[in-house]
Amino acid sequence: MSITIGTFTPTSETIQSNQAITFVVQSTNPLVRVLVGVFYPGLNVEEFVYDGQPPAAGYKAPYAPTSSAQSVGGSGNNYFFSILRSPLWPDSPTVTVYAFDNAGTFYATSESWLVANPPVPSLPSLGASNVPAIVGGPLPFCPSTGHDQDYYLRLLQRCYPLEYWFGIKDAQNGGYELFEMFGKVGERLSLAISRTECGAFLMSATGGAYATGIILFSRTSTAAGAYTILAGTVVATADGRKFQTTESVSFGPTDLGPIAAPIQSLFQSYQYNVPGQVITAGGETIPGSISEIWAFSSTPQTIDPSLTVSQIEDTTGGVFPSLDGIGNDLGIPRLAGESDDIYRLRILSIPDTVSPDAICRGVIKMLAPLGYDWCCLREVGSTRFPGFFYDAGSSTDGGAPGIPPDPSHNFAYDMDFTIRPQDQFKLYFSLTEMRAFFLVGVPLLTASDFGLVYDGSVTDTVPRANPYDYVGNFGLGAYDGYAIVASAQYQSLWNMINSKRAGGVGFDFYIETNNCTF
Repeated sequence: MSITIGTFTPTSETIQSNQAITFVVQSTNPLVRVLVGVFYPGLNVEEFVYDGQPPAAGYKAPYAPTSSAQSVGGSGNNYFFSILRSPLWPDSPTVTVYAFDNAGTFYATSESWLVANPPVPSLPSLGASNVPAIVGGPLPFCPSTGHDQDYYLRLLQRCYPLEYWFGIKDAQNGGYELFEMFGKVGERLSLAISRTECGAFLMSATGGAYATGIILFSRTSTAAGAYTILAGTVVATADGRKFQTTESVSFGPTDLGPIAAPIQSLFQSYQYNVPGQVITAGGETIPGSISEIWAFSSTPQTIDPSLTVSQIEDTTGGVFPSLDGIGNDLGIPRLAGESDDIYRLRILSIPDTVSPDAICRGVIKMLAPLGYDWCCLREVGSTRFPGFFYDAGSSTDGGAPGIPPDPSHNFAYDMDFTIRPQDQFKLYFSLTEMRAFFLVGVPLLTASDFGLVYDGSVTDTVPRANPYDYVGNFGLGAYDGYAIVASAQYQSLWNMINSKRAGGVGFDFYIETNNCTF
């Protein structure tokens, strides 16, 4: 492939909240465009970090002050990236990188990290977060082997008098092998129960793994001549459990075999740990489970009716992805490159939703990097959003004996809220319609990048020429533009609140100019 994206650092699964993420995009052909996005699963927010054409800067605030991209040379356009959200990572980031070259090749990849020391806003009135800070890992008793064959044989022996066993165990063909068989069945059943129990609980469940092993290809005739059995050839057990070869192996012109080939199961599960060849106590040979060639691939393409497959050793290592099953049931799929411990913690984290405190924690978490450490949430009927009172007067009238309310301030629609902002939330509305509603005060965000503007006049205070000719900063006087970055920040904030609010509850933004002091 002409494009490679890699060398991500840090290489560990955790990252400090002030630690930059670095990686390299390499291409044998000149790169046309590179895009970098960051997704915050805890906030359910995705941001595009870099959208420039190399080697242009292209970083979007608030990444630009602490991020960089530079060419590192090579046969194509190769670039080194360093990204960090200013001033700290607000949540555990998943970085996705997209790259395009001039040959039309497209490549994308992603990496995830867990923030080791996430920023915690100071908000004593809201209490602590409900998210438990535990990386559990499997419990001490998992995985458990349960009871083995000897346990069940001892159990059976305690159920009958000793003299009953003398003839059975000592006599040739006395029938003791039947009890050994029952003991082995009990061992397998106990193992299945243990695995099911461990896989049913979040703290002991694990991700899946493929079973691996070795098979032998043999043939009784050299009529097909020399050929190579390609990796990806599928073999199977008699009951249909399939495996594929992971390396190519070759028969010479006169080779009959056996020739060993490594295999891996097609799916992750315990059932792919199949037994190989067994020699019984009586000297009988029971063939291994893998005995069929299900999909044969070779070079040169050939048909060899004499080719067979056999299995001597057990296949091992297959594990059912029970942790992924728990996560998928909850609608929380595993992220690319996410380890069991980090995935388990993310599933374990109680969704911080629905309550006003949860909404405020989300608001502060998103606004703290922008310099705002407050959340102004006004619920209908609360002291911050009481609604309209016909005869209440203003909030400052009647503060002392003998001072009557000022009639000119009795009604909210008569008030100038720029002069009396403390009364601006005494609004007239129906409690029937507005009982499930709240307002969220947000600061005035002025992050610029106003995009494309129309022609201006040379007589303008800040002249705006044709955008094709325009160079320089046109400031806040964008003729037909708007604050793209600020708009994206408000949109991210809206999406976060919308994901946390209770069903059927409405909300809206307003610009809070008094830091929610009343």
